[in-house]
Amino acid sequence: MTSCTTPTYHDYRERCLFCDILNQETEERARLVVDGEHVVAFAPFASRVPFETWLLPRRHLPAFEHSSAAELRDLARALRDVLRRLDRTLGAPQST
Repeated sequence: MTSCTTPTYHDYRERCLFCDILNQETEERARLVVDGEHVVAFAPFASRVPFETWLLPRRHLPAFEHSSAAELRDLARALRDVLRRLDRTLGAPQST
């Protein structure tokens, strides 16, 4: 059995895997954490670890370095919102 990598998915579907994931998550809205103008944060289906959260840009980009200033500000806001939600949910870590 072969794993589905991003290039393999693109060759098969002729579109980006992450764009398809983003479209599905924003349509279903069941796992959305932050729905920003330029960035979406969500808990992925079948997370590998508890509280796993993905932040994806709405605009297809090869790397975050290609983002505009407005997109980076929205990314920072989304990340801050996710971290605040985690802090409220989990509270301060217990020292051992």
